[in-house]
Amino acid sequence: MRTTRLLTITLGIVLAITLGGIALGNAQEYVVETAFTDMGAATWKPSMLIVDSAKFGTGSVVTVRINNTSNEDFGFVVEKLGITKHIPAFTEHTVRFRLERSGVYTFYSNQHELITTEIGKPGTRPQVPGWIIVGSSERAEQLYLTFSKNLSKALLRNLRAIHRESVQPHLRPVLIETCVDLVTKLQWSTDQLWLLGQKMPDPPPYYRVIRSIANKDIAPTFRKLIWPLKLPTAVQEAMMAQMITKLVKMRHFIQITQPVSKS
Repeated sequence: MRTTRLLTITLGIVLAITLGGIALGNAQEYVVETAFTDMGAATWKPSMLIVDSAKFGTGSVVTVRINNTSNEDFGFVVEKLGITKHIPAFTEHTVRFRLERSGVYTFYSNQHELITTEIGKPGTRPQVPGWIIVGSSERAEQLYLTFSKNLSKALLRNLRAIHRESVQPHLRPVLIETCVDLVTKLQWSTDQLWLLGQKMPDPPPYYRVIRSIANKDIAPTFRKLIWPLKLPTAVQEAMMAQMITKLVKMRHFIQITQPVSKS
């Protein structure tokens, strides 16, 4: 895989502590609790785990302890890692997996409905999924590009669903709340990508553009659409159309931007 300059060890430590990672000896342990959003969707705390494969090496074991403090059963599913765990109410379960390759892995509860254009998962309560990000610090450029790409894809899909009104009315507020979470994470990932580019002797010019779209176009516009929507319908539609156009543009820049090989 193409690599870039090493990020500082300090950055890796800050990310691990901030997003819930606890290093124990030769293993990495993370604690995740079930939670509910203000609008009632099932979610996770934290919903983003940073797993630093450089610190422990390929083949090391990662432990995730899931504490279900709610009175509802949850599931913990990571399809790409082949993990499916049922977690009854008021119980704690441990999941372990080995670091095989870098990537962004979505986890969700199969006991609740995924907020997507097509809602087909079992359950009655909607949910906001989470992410496990696996990658060594020297591969951070590819990692942040992949994460930004996945976040922009999910945000674009959800905005199109709202724009077309193809989502059930009672799920619309939760879908908007999901978009709030996606926008926040998209700002973070594009910020990290831009900061990384500043340390390169010849940074890709699109990193600045990608960050600008996320922070100066998408985020400010979306904040005006926070539920309940009090703007006139025509204004709402115009703003959503504008964000969709910006997201398509961002995805184009991410697609054509290739990490600079240092190997």
